[in-house]
Amino acid sequence: MSEYHYTPNDVRLLRLLDKTKESFVQGLFLMMYVKGKTMNDVEKDTGISRQTLSKWRKGGNVMHVNVQKISEVYGIDAIELYDTEMYMIGEIARAGKSVESASLKQLYSELVYLGFEK
Repeated sequence: MSEYHYTPNDVRLLRLLDKTKESFVQGLFLMMYVKGKTMNDVEKDTGISRQTLSKWRKGGNVMHVNVQKISEVYGIDAIELYDTEMYMIGEIARAGKSVESASLKQLYSELVYLGFEK
């Protein structure tokens, strides 16, 4: 049997899993991963500081009004920012029958396998 070699995307996903395991808004950080957004991007787009996002990533208290603001800016339901499974289901539905949908379904399968859904 050959040994599995992690790709750079696998490593990024595993780091995301580790860094957000205490977060109440894992869906937000998954959305950032999927869309290639950084904390700086989210700060620029929403006005919510990197420091606040960093606290959220570590499990700090989350203000729903800020989550609602992010959801409005990015055009997704606020509940998806709290729940990774809801985010992935919503993102797959929004992608329809595109090539992106297939990639999202594969990512969702990997997340389920790794126990990421909450």
